[in-house]
Amino acid sequence: MSEDARTASEIASLIKARAATSLGPWPQDLQICIFCESPEWRCSLSPATQASNFEYRDGVLGIAKELQRTVKLTRRQEQDPH
Repeated sequence: MSEDARTASEIASLIKARAATSLGPWPQDLQICIFCESPEWRCSLSPATQASNFEYRDGVLGIAKELQRTVKLTRRQEQDPH
């Protein structure tokens, strides 16, 4: 079952929401970047700055890997007003 296509920002929000539910609050110093690697997307995370964030970071990468199977990256274009 495939989900709708999402923007990079929407995918990042989805990952953060799932991580908060299963792993706890998102660490303030953890940054996420979603980028296109044709034909798929990839998730990149900043390095963990605290030992407690290593497991959280690994968990987030697992969530991203699961979502890569069902969520497609799209670039939504604004509609031309003319």
